[in-house]
Amino acid sequence: MIKDGLTYTPARIDAITQAALEMSSIGTLLTWAGRAATEVIVEPTGPNLSRLGIALAWAGDAIEDRCATINEAVSNVGEWKP
Repeated sequence: MIKDGLTYTPARIDAITQAALEMSSIGTLLTWAGRAATEVIVEPTGPNLSRLGIALAWAGDAIEDRCATINEAVSNVGEWKP
């Protein structure tokens, strides 16, 4: 939620947008690594590797979802305040 009285400058919005993009890239990497880990099941550590893979994929997807929310909020800031 955006609070009244705060000044949002183009530089601040750009910084938020860049941070969201970078976090989204980390999310993509986690998702990719997690899905790869679930496919590379080698006994006797297979089940543990699979669980790790599922957790990584979930974390990656969650990060990307939250970055999408941030980007949507930033796009709705409205007019710039000097």
